[in-house]
Amino acid sequence: MKTELPNDSLYTFEATLVSEGGKIGYRELPLDPTQVLLRGAILRNTDWIYAVAVFTGHETKLMRNATAAPIKRTSVEKTTNRQIIFLFLILILLAVMSALGSQIMTSRNRSQLSYLYLPDGEGAKTFVKNILTFIILYNNLIPISLIVTMEIVKFQQAQLINADMDMYDEGSDTAALARTSSLVEELGQVEYIFSDKTGTLTCNIMEFRQCSIGGVMYSDVVEASKRARIVDGEVVGQYDIAQLKDHIANSERGPMLFEFFQLLATCHTVIPERQESAEGGIEYQASSPDEGALVKGAALADFVFHTRKPRSIAVNIMGVDREYEVLNINEFNSTRKRMSALLRCPDGSIKMYCKGADTVIFERLTSEGGGSPFLQTTLKHLEEYATEGLRTL
Repeated sequence: MKTELPNDSLYTFEATLVSEGGKIGYRELPLDPTQVLLRGAILRNTDWIYAVAVFTGHETKLMRNATAAPIKRTSVEKTTNRQIIFLFLILILLAVMSALGSQIMTSRNRSQLSYLYLPDGEGAKTFVKNILTFIILYNNLIPISLIVTMEIVKFQQAQLINADMDMYDEGSDTAALARTSSLVEELGQVEYIFSDKTGTLTCNIMEFRQCSIGGVMYSDVVEASKRARIVDGEVVGQYDIAQLKDHIANSERGPMLFEFFQLLATCHTVIPERQESAEGGIEYQASSPDEGALVKGAALADFVFHTRKPRSIAVNIMGVDREYEVLNINEFNSTRKRMSALLRCPDGSIKMYCKGADTVIFERLTSEGGGSPFLQTTLKHLEEYATEGLRTL
């Protein structure tokens, strides 16, 4: 095997696997980052693999990206340290000045200090001893007890955080736990909070709540004031999940709804796991909360994804199992801001489904009329969802 030298690039890898015998004979197989498992990776949906350790120890890509944890000190600690250093310098200055004054006074009044043992020729030695003596005399200038007092205060404040019932989580029966006594000081430094709508300050649990399909909104729970009605030939308001299922089976909009939820149930990299404790008996392991929420949302409309094989996936659509051959998947990344899946459907047709950020998808919508007929309506619905605090895509 021929590989590149150890480096810290997580998303690039160049190597060649050389086979010199066996059934395939002599061949050189190129390798890329998709064949590399980083240190700490967990295998799922497979019992065993053949693998070769490329880099080990401190030469692995993750170890080369690891940096030493910085020492975090609060502003109070930094201020206290500066003040103690300043007081120490004053102590040294006072001790030197006092020792110098003692030396001058002793030399001037040496004839009157016969009762003291003052050997000749040891003035420098005596001067250094006097400096140490005055440092000991003036050591109260540095408040050593200040550090201990501050730690006691911070410890008591941490206990108040632990006992705060407003921070108690009933779902997990877990109280707040201050793992450092300086937590209060660190929280006190927060002046501005910059956050987006992806759950940065929350537990990041995503649920499928509402969707806009062909200019019509559907929701898991619809308030009485928001129920759908026809106004001037247009649908205003929202339909619930029960009406959605009826529209798929009996409405002229059924094919559009079917394609929408077929996309949610197939365009992803989610791995299903059978668990009796999970709702529906299936627990979805997803790379992001968004993907898991979309697959669960498709299951609400009876598009239940239940099996993933290396080359295919199986979805139970309204009681009928359908198997889709996976031809290729382009996973989501920060550059494309979308993911797409190329599938061979049960009827033999080949379709490519795409999902991602609304701005990226809107740029790729076309129709015979020179633009999507539902573009403005969908934009309006997305603004309503964002106003309600929902994560949109």
